[in-house]
Amino acid sequence: MKILAGDSRKFLKSPVSENNAIYDTISKLALSRPDIAFSFSNEKKIYFKTPGNGKLLDTMISIYGKDFSSQFDLLEWEGMRTAVSGVISRPEFKRMNRKNQVIFVNQRLIKSPMISRAIDEGYRGLLLSREYPAVILHIQMDGNDVDINVHPQKTEVRFREESTIFKVVKESIRSTLEHNNYRMELDNLKTLTSYSSPTSNFHFTQQERSFVRDPSPGYHEQQFSFEQRPEETLTESLQSIALPEEPSVVSSINQFRIIGQCFNTYILLEKEGSLFLIDQHAAHERILFNRFYKHTERLADDSQLLAFPQTYDLSVARIDLLEKHMDLLSKVGIQVELLGPDSIVVRSAPARLRGEEIEAVNELLDLLEEDHADAFMHNAVAVMACKQAIKAGQTLTLKEMETIITELFQTEDYKNCPHGRPTILELTRNELDKSFKR
Repeated sequence: MKILAGDSRKFLKSPVSENNAIYDTISKLALSRPDIAFSFSNEKKIYFKTPGNGKLLDTMISIYGKDFSSQFDLLEWEGMRTAVSGVISRPEFKRMNRKNQVIFVNQRLIKSPMISRAIDEGYRGLLLSREYPAVILHIQMDGNDVDINVHPQKTEVRFREESTIFKVVKESIRSTLEHNNYRMELDNLKTLTSYSSPTSNFHFTQQERSFVRDPSPGYHEQQFSFEQRPEETLTESLQSIALPEEPSVVSSINQFRIIGQCFNTYILLEKEGSLFLIDQHAAHERILFNRFYKHTERLADDSQLLAFPQTYDLSVARIDLLEKHMDLLSKVGIQVELLGPDSIVVRSAPARLRGEEIEAVNELLDLLEEDHADAFMHNAVAVMACKQAIKAGQTLTLKEMETIITELFQTEDYKNCPHGRPTILELTRNELDKSFKR
């Protein structure tokens, strides 16, 4: 069978996707060997050129830019048969996927669910569910302790002692975080708040969750915490979702009984012989998404000039991507200007992104990088809904819980958030009775 060379072109993706794939491959090769200088150019544009001085952080700056790289701390750990080195992100720099987790074993790029779990364990208590750190890890070990012939592409490997590698990765990350004085503070912990009936008096205890980096020479104290609000005051993000006054809606409120809040994350609800657990963030995210998506033509009109324009360094590849899709960002009310070959300034954005403009731009660029331009409006509205929705860990008042539940049950596709996660879990009375062997 004769195959013409040109026939293979029909299997290629768009030029942007192919360029991104090449960029990703070359950048990971450069990260695997910081001691070798790599350069990547396309159409007479130089995307990056690494120094080849053996310093991983300098290589990162060359590829990703200073602002991205400044969010990482160096990691160094050495044992009898295994050594781990690289960089790990600070807890406040979290991502929504594992795309920024790069793992090398003996300078070979690999994928390992086991090591990914070890990374999660290293950050346990510092990140919320579905938040992921960014890491670049180099694991050096005896070649006899790892089998690279598990997969034809040799990206999957098998370790002789998986439990040992798991512990090494977990403990090296944990010790680095502790060395840099990150810790999880849990003050006045009370995981379940409840009341007996909608008319009874009730009291909620705030679960304080904050990341604190202790002051040390050369560092400034940074504190991240959830805002504690008056019990009878609706949050700003919930004020726009007032309870309708129609009789059908009022009667629906009487069909369920709010038991309380669990872990300041889930709303416990009893309704028609079932116990419901509602993810407050996912539920509010679905409500806001449906509301925003009905008025996508107004997104640009809601844009506001920032009192203090936000500047940020990006890689040349990101700048190139931004230039090609500047019109899409404008459609959602985000006005970005180029300050130079590797720097941008955000001058205006929708008010609902207040304080998270740069993070939103980065997330939207992640989606465009994956060639999701066709679904950009859906994804942009989902990002905005996610940013404005109440978060896991926030204490809610009775009124706020009623507002979320009532609005959720009248929202289309209420069982899932815009990203596909479930908003509600149901446990029937029979299932509970079986669990307790009744």
